[in-house]
Amino acid sequence: MAVLITEEARVKTISPKNRSFTLDELNSIVDGWIEPVKIGPIWVIYKQDLKEGPLNDIASQVFQVALRGKVLVVPVQQLPAEWDLMEDEYRDFT
Repeated sequence: MAVLITEEARVKTISPKNRSFTLDELNSIVDGWIEPVKIGPIWVIYKQDLKEGPLNDIASQVFQVALRGKVLVVPVQQLPAEWDLMEDEYRDFT
């Protein structure tokens, strides 16, 4: 289960249509091409090249970096299968 944090300070859980998100699903959720960043065992995904627009206060405070727009926090198990980024030490986490 992923967590969506909107720039309006709304937080909700999102599940992929199948076992993991597709690239198209991720792009649709953040309203544009994605920019993924790994923080520990999770991935923070937001819209690429978003330099203007409202600051996402909640996500910015949690991750200690200025983030704008919608931010999706995704466990590695739900990333697109073709990425194959899961490290062995995180395979048991859900």
